Amino acid sequence: MAAANSFSFALLNGVSAVSLLARAEERICSSGGRFSGDATAGSFSGKTLLGEVAGEYQVVANEVIITITGKPALLSLNKVKTGIEAFFSA
Repeated sequence: MAAANSFSFALLNGVSAVSLLARAEERICSSGGRFSGDATAGSFSGKTLLGEVAGEYQVVANEVIITITGKPALLSLNKVKTGIEAFFSA
């Protein structure tokens, strides 16, 4: 069972993990965040108006699993999830 601060989404048909992660890295870094990792696992972080959000990703089969490792207390997990999904979207 996934931890309460984890979520996942399936890779779309025709979209490779490598291209999805390259887009995520570009989007995160261009907005002032940090991204490190490869096609199997890595970490990322970025600043919000309320503080830093940090997380890790892992690619398993046809799924990307995101785990939030840090977020501001006043920022809801749902808001963080929505923002991260935008960075990792195809």
